[in-house]
Amino acid sequence: MPPKKATRSAGKSTFQNDTSFDRKLIVCKVVKIGDGKGSFLNGESVVSDGDVVLFVPLNPLFLALPHLRRKTQTEALTIDKILDDEEYPKLQNLANNKTLLIALKKVCDVEITRENFIFKLNSDKLLNWLKKKWEISKGFHTSEEESMKIMKEYLQDDLFKELRVSFGLVQETVDIEDAEPTGSLKRKTAVGGKKGTKRTRK
Repeated sequence: MPPKKATRSAGKSTFQNDTSFDRKLIVCKVVKIGDGKGSFLNGESVVSDGDVVLFVPLNPLFLALPHLRRKTQTEALTIDKILDDEEYPKLQNLANNKTLLIALKKVCDVEITRENFIFKLNSDKLLNWLKKKWEISKGFHTSEEESMKIMKEYLQDDLFKELRVSFGLVQETVDIEDAEPTGSLKRKTAVGGKKGTKRTRK
């Protein structure tokens, strides 16, 4: 007697059981290491460009984040509308990306209609997600600040500042006139003071 075919539950759709989310496109950042002056042998041939090219996996949410922040602050939208961009039409290739859709669930409030999932950004969820990414990155870098610099590469300036504030990290301001004698320019400006001004003592 042949085994019975497994049937999918007819219950509520989820990110895990909806077949429209099965296509997993791996997004990578291309990193080139080298100064362009080296070369190497490939069999009997000499390859003049000896730089090493690495493909580093990248969570596609970082690509969608500027659109998500701009479009879903006040209303919930489908993934197609979030990724709609005339300047970068290939962003639509991420519409069925499972990694992106799972990440959206973690940073958005999600509503399920009969045909679609619609997403509205939740700032608290987003900061928590970014904090977890930062915690992971700390295991690969020598210091917390180095990990924070890596995060800055992927975030808009205002979001990066918000992330630092959530960690209690106050960005230092550079004041040329108040520079330390050693040449270090890292010194916090006094509260209420203005950049580039001096206070006189009475």
